[in-house]
Amino acid sequence: MPANAPTDTALFLDRADADAVPRTLGEINEWQHDIFKRGYAPEALNAGALRRRLIAALNIEFLVDGLDERPLTVTTVAATRSGDGETRELIFSDPFVGDFRALLVAPVPARRKSPAIIALHGHFDAPETFFDQFFGKRLVAEGIAVLVLSSRALGGAPHEPETVLRFLHRGFHVLGLHVYETLLAHKYLSFLSLLPNGPVDAEAIGLLGHSSGSTTANIALRLLRGKIRAYAGDQITEYLGVYPVSAANENSVFVTQAPPLFPYSRAVNDFSTAGADVLMLPYGFRDGDLSYENEVVSFFASKLTGR
Repeated sequence: MPANAPTDTALFLDRADADAVPRTLGEINEWQHDIFKRGYAPEALNAGALRRRLIAALNIEFLVDGLDERPLTVTTVAATRSGDGETRELIFSDPFVGDFRALLVAPVPARRKSPAIIALHGHFDAPETFFDQFFGKRLVAEGIAVLVLSSRALGGAPHEPETVLRFLHRGFHVLGLHVYETLLAHKYLSFLSLLPNGPVDAEAIGLLGHSSGSTTANIALRLLRGKIRAYAGDQITEYLGVYPVSAANENSVFVTQAPPLFPYSRAVNDFSTAGADVLMLPYGFRDGDLSYENEVVSFFASKLTGR
């Protein structure tokens, strides 16, 4: 299913009901305004404290707790081989977030365990087009496996604002869903690394994000500190929405909106404390006609493969 197709998220909201914090539209606006008035968190936070604050801000403690123990089913629904890569279309199935699609392209022949990149696309995109547009073939040719997730509710109006509002009304954030799905992707790659002939090197995992995928990756990087070796992205944000939020104004709500993250946005966007090698480039990894494709590919090849 393409990422811009309407996707039912009612399963998550039903199963997460015990951790919901119901708010009316007026209460959402008052809440967001109060967060903005308080400003940035004044204290410097160490990595562990920042991670805890981000998890609490997204209201995903119940998802992160027990992540390693909960079952995760990943089903291959199609597999093809061409050129230097083997492509597998996957369905991730999680007890809380239900099913979501992903694409795994691994180098062949696999002479050793491969580094791997978790890739997060932006709006109006899908794993296949993201892989083609954002250097996937070149990364695989460098011996790096690429796992592209299909992130939900990134198709604009009307589905995106409707979904974001449903989450906000219950005290959740679609961004939190995307962050959790990134953690599931890392869990899957770590599992593959443990197989006798597993194709992935869990000690050499990278993260690649574009647009809203980059703003998601900026948070996931903090939650996966010490488990991500290299990250390339092209966008930062303060995670606030337009004020006031209005059901009648579809431009006032969007998927990267998670107001409780605002106080920590400066810390999140200070990549000198990220615990990984970070390459932040202009939006779309372009500057006018100048493409940064070579820089991104060389960055990951150097940091993940040592070449």
